[in-house]
Amino acid sequence: MTLFQKIFSLPTLLVLSVFVSEMALDLYTPALPYIAQYFHVSNDLSQMTLSICLVGFGLGSLTHGPISDVLGRRFVLLAAFIIFLISTFACASAYSVTGLIVARFFQGYGIGAAPIIALAVIRDIYPPQLANRLMSLTGGIIALAPAIAPSIGGILTQTYDWRSCFYVLLWFGGLLLIPLWIYMPETLKPSTIKPATLGGFFKDLYSDTKTLLQNAYFINVVTVSSLMVACIWMYIGMAPFAFQLMGVSPLEFGFYYAITVSGYILGSLINTCWGYRFSFQTLLLFGFGIIIIFSFVLLILDIFQIYSQ
Repeated sequence: MTLFQKIFSLPTLLVLSVFVSEMALDLYTPALPYIAQYFHVSNDLSQMTLSICLVGFGLGSLTHGPISDVLGRRFVLLAAFIIFLISTFACASAYSVTGLIVARFFQGYGIGAAPIIALAVIRDIYPPQLANRLMSLTGGIIALAPAIAPSIGGILTQTYDWRSCFYVLLWFGGLLLIPLWIYMPETLKPSTIKPATLGGFFKDLYSDTKTLLQNAYFINVVTVSSLMVACIWMYIGMAPFAFQLMGVSPLEFGFYYAITVSGYILGSLINTCWGYRFSFQTLLLFGFGIIIIFSFVLLILDIFQIYSQ
């Protein structure tokens, strides 16, 4: 095994691809107000560049897995990464908000492959104990990367401009594509590859989706997690505009957002160290209680600010 093969081992490639992909979701969010000003459009249209990317990401999450069962993990990951790079370049060079919105949709679709394929590859080749550790690491990156991305985006926007966020993603993504192309193996066993028919693909997708929707436990877990994620993305989409009204620069926004990320990391560490002592329901109620209490605190502070002016 060469030095480069050791450096770019399969787990490393998977972790890096997930990290870069997840960073692409919201790295540019501190620049949302400046994008609205640059294109002379409403804040709503600027925010749509974020929401449409999440739509593409969700669509990719639904389709990349079944496609990789037919065409293989390597092909789907590389193809999706190329889509990601092309669309990222289109974002960086967009000269209308419509072009940026369209490019962000395809960017979201492309980055939706990395976490799905990473989990599929881990399941394909690793023993259960190691697979669980790698899945936990991948899950942590999926959660953490979008959380720290706006802090980096704030520095880039303040130092350069909003396009620099996409150029940085393009640069890192292009560098990562080279080792992915060279060292990424095909992990799907030939005996498990399904016949490549369009009808079979949609049939399997419909069947799997129907099975999941009929599972009450799955629906409950997805509903709770979706509400939590919705709160996070609502904050990510609105915070840059709120902070701009307060006279906060993109660099300062990155600092304030880092405080939010610190709370997330602290909560994760506390849950890791002491969460096993409590039931899942207790932890869930405690977490939601904290969210509700401090949401009311923010609301009261906002009302107080309004009436004090």
